[in-house]
Amino acid sequence: SIPLVTMAPTRVLVVGDVDGKTKLLLKKINNVIKKSGAFDIVLCTGSFFASDGTVDDTWSSCVKGETVVPIPTYILGPTTPQQCFRFAAVPSGGDLCKNVTYLGPSGLTTLPGGLKVAVLSGVFEPTQYESEAKPGQVQAYYTQAQVKGLVAQAAKPSFKGVDIVLTSRWPDDIVRHVAGPVPDLGWLGQCPGSAAVGRALKPRYHLAGGAVFFERAPFRNHEEGNPPTNVTRFLGLAPVGNPVKAKWIYAFNITPRSEADAAELLAQPSDATKCPYYGDVQRQEPDAYRWGGAKRPHGGGHTAAPNAKRAPITQDNCWFCLGSPKVEKHLVASASKLVYLALPKGPLCKGHVLIIPVQHNKSVLALDKPIAEGVHKYKAALKTFFASQDQDVVFFERNFRSDHMQLQAVPVPKNSSDQIELTVRAAAKRYHLHVDVKEAAKCD
Repeated sequence: SIPLVTMAPTRVLVVGDVDGKTKLLLKKINNVIKKSGAFDIVLCTGSFFASDGTVDDTWSSCVKGETVVPIPTYILGPTTPQQCFRFAAVPSGGDLCKNVTYLGPSGLTTLPGGLKVAVLSGVFEPTQYESEAKPGQVQAYYTQAQVKGLVAQAAKPSFKGVDIVLTSRWPDDIVRHVAGPVPDLGWLGQCPGSAAVGRALKPRYHLAGGAVFFERAPFRNHEEGNPPTNVTRFLGLAPVGNPVKAKWIYAFNITPRSEADAAELLAQPSDATKCPYYGDVQRQEPDAYRWGGAKRPHGGGHTAAPNAKRAPITQDNCWFCLGSPKVEKHLVASASKLVYLALPKGPLCKGHVLIIPVQHNKSVLALDKPIAEGVHKYKAALKTFFASQDQDVVFFERNFRSDHMQLQAVPVPKNSSDQIELTVRAAAKRYHLHVDVKEAAKCD
């Protein structure tokens, strides 16, 4: 008899947003090789270059051939307009230097060794989603046509599944049905295309970049009563060299599905959950994210007319002035002479409260000293209370459709508090904002 020859698994390293830190990336990869042996490929999620398109000097050395990238490395496309020029020479995909390959804006590809990979580069931009990409154009967003092109692959008779889906950002609703703790997702923007592609192609792994590290429990890709299919394992990587040292590199072995044992492919782990994309189909359809016409933005609600004007807010019609007839006093939890504590109408989580001055004050920057002292006392009391519940508390000011200051107080688990700065920085980066860290002001 002829002995059965089995293919060795592919050894994969996955990293988060490189953000132009090529030197740090290569140093880490070389250290991993020394410690754990050779790997076959590196997959880079998110942005390979910094948001403004810059990169460190090591990249120039790689392009010149002076520095060697030790493992074939595959990257996604731009996520900001400033990065697009980096891909101008290979708009449809190709080598940026030896061993660094851009996988293109979207499509299916088979990597050396046999891994079948689906790619969706870029971010969701509502105003550009229905636009048409011109030949040779490099863009930082994906389009409806690109998403539908990938989704359509699953309906072809020749489609045999994919091993990995690689997207720039996390898919919507990926934490649904997760029983354990999940990271704070305040940084996460909409990404319906990532969800639509993941749902249709049912990959064995879905890898994406983002602000935090998150390894989701595997989820089933078949509905109850239907024949089983492979489960999907989602992995979100933090940015390379992030300040809070969240995990940004991950190693795993995978045998290409074309060579894998059928029983292994269809195995259903005991911790597998329901598919996060089932049960609310509309939210996974990219067409539902149009801002015009009869469709409405993600999250529901009504969209105000573009030129709608609101009446000026005074102490007589303010929602937060304690003497105003509009204030909802049943939400007031505690009050002093100058400051009060209230429950929000739409809390972010259990324990979310507001610190509000009794009289009309526009922001914390405009508070008189006695009012500032009252705010400080409430903050101190809340810190003490939440500490007794093994929680930290985040304070932030939100000024939206009101000229009356509201200081939000939101509790977070102590084991998640080290992610707060990283989350804020990632959200700021997404909207091209600059974050300064300053000493907290002390109230005498």
